[in-house]
Amino acid sequence: MPRLPKVPLTWMLEEQDSNRLRQQYPDLWESPQKSCITCMFHRTGEKTFLWWNEDLSEPVLWECDCTAQWILHRFLLIHGIGKNYQRLGWNDAYAVNPATQYEILTYLDNADLYVDRGMNMILHSPDAGTGKTLMLMLAAKKLLKAGHDVFVAQMNTIVEMYTSGWREKADKDYFERRIMNCGVLVVDDLGKETGQNHIDFIDRLLDRVIRHRTANSLPTFASTNLTPEQLDSGYGRYVASLLTETCMFVETSGQDWRPKARERMQDEIARKLVRPLVIA
Repeated sequence: MPRLPKVPLTWMLEEQDSNRLRQQYPDLWESPQKSCITCMFHRTGEKTFLWWNEDLSEPVLWECDCTAQWILHRFLLIHGIGKNYQRLGWNDAYAVNPATQYEILTYLDNADLYVDRGMNMILHSPDAGTGKTLMLMLAAKKLLKAGHDVFVAQMNTIVEMYTSGWREKADKDYFERRIMNCGVLVVDDLGKETGQNHIDFIDRLLDRVIRHRTANSLPTFASTNLTPEQLDSGYGRYVASLLTETCMFVETSGQDWRPKARERMQDEIARKLVRPLVIA
């Protein structure tokens, strides 16, 4: 019976991060001895689950390592990756343009060099459902596995984290650690906050974040529905110039893959297949 791989014990969270997750997620998975979100042994009585074998040729029973799944779940959560994307791997990027995948993997395969030089990456396409967010999350997980410090957030979350720091020093310190100084900052759906809700405050905040990160060779990844030209007009010349100064622009065009993903999920449920949490 195949067994899920172990995860490094260094991925176990310190108490302050565990407490922060408890505040963010009231129903946080607390103990692998009491329950498991993968094999559901607390309901079934069995620490096994049905999923595809390693060559994806047929479903087989897997032995669950509940503790490893628990460590991985919390590790990815504290880095901003939610449970849905925790269950997705590179095999799930089948609908993403191969040329797009090649460009992203070229960066990731040489991540030590690119990250050290502060090389940014922006995935852009005006179309929805082309895999921009999926590829961002897979890139973030691959970088985490390689030992890079990564944090994923949407712009509205960054704003909330910043304003929380006005009231609590601990929140201010967390913003400095996770947004200003993390090894790779990943911003999903950049530009979604523009338009009616776009205010000078967001421009100034983004300018501060990107200026600091650029000065310290800390790369920023982003996905957006805006073109490079629209980024320039949407955020102003200085922010756009800082962000694009050392940047790989990756066009992520193609068909909307979400209908196929929905069909796949329905098929997995019908077959009683269970997706484990995966790092890459």
